[in-house]
Formats: sequence, structure tokens, C-alpha cells
Amino acid sequence: MIVGEDKPSLETLAHFGVLGMKWGHRRSATGSEIVDARRRIQIKQQQAELVRSSRKSTKKGTPERAKQDVKLNQMKASFLKNPDRVIASRLTRGEKAIVVMLAATGVGAPFAVAAIGSTSAVSRRIEFKQDKAKAAAGQKTP
Repeated sequence: MIVGEDKPSLETLAHFGVLGMKWGHRRSATGSEIVDARRRIQIKQQQAELVRSSRKSTKKGTPERAKQDVKLNQMKASFLKNPDRVIASRLTRGEKAIVVMLAATGVGAPFAVAAIGSTSAVSRRIEFKQDKAKAAAGQKTP
């Protein structure tokens, strides 16, 4: 109950989020979230590599090879839809600081600009593809 005030009407809409943030968008990831996402992505890649190596050892045209092909295709599809890819492609605050220091010394100025721009572009492209796939499937984007 609000002290000294009447109850707000049901027609009022209040938003207590961050100013300028779009509805349904999440805040950017922290450094630990980026590192965790990279670790999860690396584990998925190692699992896929195990399936690939076991696939190579089986003969073509066998049912075992067909099962491994199906499993590999499923792993690839789930990897492409994985939201961790977006987070893992971003730079942590420490990585950005190192890039800026390299740029300030003049040694890595072109590298610094390219690194920051490319990670931003890559994460946006992955998000765009995932949103496009969800829209095509008729799902609501988060």
C-alpha cells in the first residue's frame, strides 16, 4: 500500500527499467558472463569434434555413420541457435582496455579499431540471424 496516496488506476502504465532500453532487450553481458559463455561454447565445440572424429573412423554407407551424421547435423543446428554465441563474441572490459592501450601506443591502432568494430558487428549479425530464424518459425523474439 502506498502511504498518503490513492491506489494507481489500472490505465496507468509505469516502466521502471533503464531509460532508452528497448522492450524485450536485455542488458549487455558482464565479463564473467562472457567468459562463461565462451567456456560453454568451447565445450559444445569439443563435443562436436568427438562426434566428427568417431564419424571419420566409421565406413561410409553404414547405419552407424548415418546416425553420426544426423547427430552432427543436430549439434550444428543447436549450436547456430545458441544464444551463447552472441555473448561469447563480445569483448570483456579488460580486453577492451588492452585494445585501447595498444591503440594509444600507436602500435596496434588499426588492430584496436578493427577488434572493437568486428566483435560488435559479429554479435549483432548473430543476433539478427537468430531473430530472423525465430520470426520465420513464428516465435516471438525475447
